[in-house]
Amino acid sequence: DNGYKFMMFTRSCDLERLTSLLSGHYGIDLGGTVYRIPLHEQPAFRCYARRSYSGAAAWCPAHFCPPSHPLMTEADAHRVMDALVDALPQCRVEAD
Repeated sequence: DNGYKFMMFTRSCDLERLTSLLSGHYGIDLGGTVYRIPLHEQPAFRCYARRSYSGAAAWCPAHFCPPSHPLMTEADAHRVMDALVDALPQCRVEAD
């Protein structure tokens, strides 16, 4: 694993609210996502989809990547995790 992105999955959190809260209150910017819309639902790839992909459809809109980079210290990692522990309950929504 090269540590480029570490993905986290949640269907019980409003990710827009989490992103805003982490950035505004904690000064932490999330590392982005991989695909918010699954490939089989994107216009350029729709013609190749031969079926629905329920796993991708569930995963894509419900994942986020916390900060990760080679110069990140253990203290940085703890600060990010502490912020997530505090922020996630504030962003809770009913799971589908």
